[in-house]
Amino acid sequence: MAEHAVERPPYAVTTFGEDEAGNLYLADYNHGDVYELTDPGALTGYVYRVPAVAHIFGAGGTPWRSDLTLVNRSGFSANLTLTYLAMGVELSQSAVLQPGVTLEWRNVLETLFGQPPTADTAGAVKIVADVPLVVTARSYAVGARGTEGGRLPGLTDSDALVPGRVGVVPGLKRNGASYTNVGVVNLGAAPCAVVITVFDRFGSQVGTRTPFAVDADHWAQQYDFLAAAGAGDQDIAYATVEVQTPGGKARAYAAVIDRTSRDPTFVPVAMP
Repeated sequence: MAEHAVERPPYAVTTFGEDEAGNLYLADYNHGDVYELTDPGALTGYVYRVPAVAHIFGAGGTPWRSDLTLVNRSGFSANLTLTYLAMGVELSQSAVLQPGVTLEWRNVLETLFGQPPTADTAGAVKIVADVPLVVTARSYAVGARGTEGGRLPGLTDSDALVPGRVGVVPGLKRNGASYTNVGVVNLGAAPCAVVITVFDRFGSQVGTRTPFAVDADHWAQQYDFLAAAGAGDQDIAYATVEVQTPGGKARAYAAVIDRTSRDPTFVPVAMP
């Protein structure tokens, strides 16, 4: 009898558990990931959310664009659904990524999601795959000297900040050379409320506690956050990030923007 190769599933479930809201989770030993079980007996797959995907004109009319890169090192073909979510916009595309292959969409909102060159939109991209991937996006300003920007990773449930755990975003600045944007991405399946509070270099609160209300899978950003929060100019400050919604899952970051070049330095939230 001829032997046939069997394609084994990429999951190795080692344990499961339930949170206070009754949601079920499974742990995958192979990749160190945790998955929420929404259909009894079926995994939801690998879900990644990429914030700050942009096709906009920012301060001074500077064009901002984003590239999206996926790497498949799983040994299996990856069946993908990619969805762009912004205010009043939801666009989905499907793709297949072969084993060992890297795929990049430059200016992804035009090349993958069909936005026109005149589009003024920014949001998050949700990627659902049946195998694990490496996901990253580069958002950048386009200027006379080329592009300047930075990368943000695709985020999974294991990256989430949850109620009762305070995150810290260091290195916020507002002065003659720089200003800081702050963004929040909702990693959950329900609307999530987050509060961000700014502290000066000596640990004193400055400005007011700033609420963010973010729809499921969506992203929200506050331009020039220190000014919007009433924190004024700060050479060095930090912010705390607190998820208010029971069962909520979110992630935050800062982007310190050079006023001259518009070059952003992305600062991820730390979870001490």
